[in-house]
Amino acid sequence: MLLLSALAYPAAPPSEVLRPPASERRELLRVRSGHTPLGSWEETTNEPMHKTVCDGRPCRPGEGNRVGYEHWKQPYRPLDEAVVRALSKKPPHGPDGPQYAKLVAAAGHLADASKFIALAAADFDYRELAENWHAAAARSGVRCALLYALDAPAHAHLTARLGAASVVNGTANLDAWATTKLMRHIQRALAERHMAAAALATAGFDVLLCDSTAVFVADPRPRLLSVPASDADVLVGRLHCNRPGKNRHSPPPLQPRPLELLGCAAAWNFLLLRGASASPPRRSLVARLSVRSIERGMVDFYLRWWMGHHCTFIGFDKTVADARPRIEGGFGGPEAVAAAPNAVALATLTAPSWCDAGGGSCLRLGLLPMDAFPPAGAFVSSRATAVVGRATRPPSEPVHRLRLDRYDQRDFAALVARMGEEGLWLLGS
Repeated sequence: MLLLSALAYPAAPPSEVLRPPASERRELLRVRSGHTPLGSWEETTNEPMHKTVCDGRPCRPGEGNRVGYEHWKQPYRPLDEAVVRALSKKPPHGPDGPQYAKLVAAAGHLADASKFIALAAADFDYRELAENWHAAAARSGVRCALLYALDAPAHAHLTARLGAASVVNGTANLDAWATTKLMRHIQRALAERHMAAAALATAGFDVLLCDSTAVFVADPRPRLLSVPASDADVLVGRLHCNRPGKNRHSPPPLQPRPLELLGCAAAWNFLLLRGASASPPRRSLVARLSVRSIERGMVDFYLRWWMGHHCTFIGFDKTVADARPRIEGGFGGPEAVAAAPNAVALATLTAPSWCDAGGGSCLRLGLLPMDAFPPAGAFVSSRATAVVGRATRPPSEPVHRLRLDRYDQRDFAALVARMGEEGLWLLGS
């Protein structure tokens, strides 16, 4: 799900986001440290970690989750070490298993004539964001929009609001991850929705997987499908691009970010897996990118450290880097890709494991144009050309809470407020 703690940058073209001044970096350091007038933060060790009923009524998004995630502290009761060692380092199921029969059937009823389906996932806390996503899709003419509910309360709520045809219950599939190294809810939710998308690609759909915070402002299909499947098996959005002559900076005040291998970083929470016109072996190759990336993200170090809540994204980055990507399409290298952020950039994964058996073509990856698919926080400056918009919550609270299990009420309230300011919130207050 969306990194709700992402920083909001000043309105500027996505390729020209600059490092803020020292005074702003000092303030960001202060709020990240937790030394703010927000009240005392104490270490949380008691259950329950999550509830859906608060004072006899349904909890507001995030209201029923534990707070008190101090920097560097353990916010939940650790399991016995023997139990941790026994947890699996592999996914509990693959994309071609019977677990996805209902999802595939629902996609078959909703998909358009080209077998395109838009997919977003939501648990109970994300139910209103999911409703907003679905409303935006309908307003933009995207009737082939399917919601994957990750718990029973979310399924009940969304089914009552949107109808059974638009929602699939994925509760059992999410619960299966409890036997794995993914010990936090947000880790499991992220992995399961990527596996679900891979299942739809395996079944022969073109599936656009996106966050429930990715709000369609126009039909994305003309821009997405203008790239032939013969050119790109997978299309992915961009986060940022290298700046000519210098390193790209991480959100301040962190250290400079290394130069991106493809010129621009990929936004793995917005990707199109192409299975509609592919042969069964090709579909398996497309799905393998997601499966391998999920597995790579389950390495212990990626699970526990700085961005462990989004370990699957780390898995995608590592998997693509190891696949020896070769930039194609007339671009001379990563510098040329970075210099043209609004043009589709293509790359071939040349490692033998990413090529069809018998010497066939290798998996092809495409980076989507930033003007049509801007990264989170850049919608306002790209409004005239964007087909999707994503807001970021204001940096008003400690934004890095290590070992986070679920987001809390302030996260959701701040994000929805910002979405309203940017015209991305369609529901009532």
